[in-house]
Amino acid sequence: MKYSHFFILVGTLFLSTTIIHAQFVGVGTVVPTETLDINGDLKVRGNDIYSIENLRLRAGGTGYVELQTQSSIWGVIIRDKDDNDYGNIETTAAGLGIGYNTGSAQITISPEFRVGIRTTTPRAALEIVDDGATHPALLIRGASGSEGDITYLSNEALQIGSWDATAETFAEVMRMTPSLKVGIGTTNPLTALHVFGTESDGITSAALTVGNGTQQMLLDGNEIDASNGTLYIQRNATHDLVLGTGGGNVGVGLNLPTSKLHVYGAENDGTTAAFTVASGSQKIIMDGNELDGNGSIFLQNNSANNLYMVNGGGKVGIGLGGAALVGGYKLYVADGIMTERVRVAIEGSAQWADYVFADDYHLTSLEEVDKFVSKNKHLPNIPSAQTVAEEGIDLGKMDARLLEKIEELFLHSIDLNNENKALKEELDAIKKRLSDLEK
Repeated sequence: MKYSHFFILVGTLFLSTTIIHAQFVGVGTVVPTETLDINGDLKVRGNDIYSIENLRLRAGGTGYVELQTQSSIWGVIIRDKDDNDYGNIETTAAGLGIGYNTGSAQITISPEFRVGIRTTTPRAALEIVDDGATHPALLIRGASGSEGDITYLSNEALQIGSWDATAETFAEVMRMTPSLKVGIGTTNPLTALHVFGTESDGITSAALTVGNGTQQMLLDGNEIDASNGTLYIQRNATHDLVLGTGGGNVGVGLNLPTSKLHVYGAENDGTTAAFTVASGSQKIIMDGNELDGNGSIFLQNNSANNLYMVNGGGKVGIGLGGAALVGGYKLYVADGIMTERVRVAIEGSAQWADYVFADDYHLTSLEEVDKFVSKNKHLPNIPSAQTVAEEGIDLGKMDARLLEKIEELFLHSIDLNNENKALKEELDAIKKRLSDLEK
């Protein structure tokens, strides 16, 4: 074997070049084992390093970095030193792609600055495509490594749950469906927000809990519970609806209801009150000791107007079916009244019949009464049957007039009695004279 040695002196730099069989060139070594064998650092001055085919940089063993600029598959390949696993980086029209143990991109950065995992056409800033296995699309693991939070896209529904990293099992907590429904604790949400939970005592557990410090409101099924204190439903700082602690008391407009339903409201003009019942333009308003209506007020059973109060005038009708209440009377009752006692007041003593006994009272003679009755068919100062049928009677006035007639009868009776006494005395005197004559 022949060796050729060349010694070149350039300035103060001395290069030793060894050529072995015209195949290996050594720099810094006299025994080159490669086409170009450099013992020491390599500095390249200029912009480019060219290779007709692939350019491979090896750091020893089997690991290397290879540039496959002439390949239609790979751009840069990084191969593991021991087990031949490799990764690749490529640039195509789809963007910058990164892959592992495959000739295609598994991570893509598009020209629109979108990142795709398992997709080369990401449609959002970050798009992740599931691998179709049991593993989640996105896993956020806790510091302990045993479990964490997970988002999982499956069957067009977004799932959020917990992931056991050791057992590789997934427990769903929340799901969002394509129909924009969110379920917590259920895989089949039926409404925009569907929360499902197991509740047993109505106090410590429920499907939904809203808490603020020690105060908590729990919702489950058909129950709304407050775990500590009174339950308030309010707007701004006003307690519009209050469910008192225990006892079933409900308050509207006040904090401490004292009855099963306690409604409070300020009223000063008869148009606003604590409680309003309305149907169309008709409404009844209740406040304190008042019951107001914007028209007549009807109290009825089924469709019968058993009791109604006419708008204005203070008139009340019972059993009249809403008929017009004519005249100046305040109470109208159909079919009569049954009661154990009735007390009728009069305006003053002048309205009672004691005036008959006054010295200046003119007592109608029986002859005058006889003429009046023969002509009018009723007593003087007593209404006729036709008048009573048309207008009714005033019990107080009628009793006074009847008493007037009784007192007049007593006066006539007294006069007759006096006349009888005088006649008897005169008769007794005649009898005595006749008896004396017979003797």
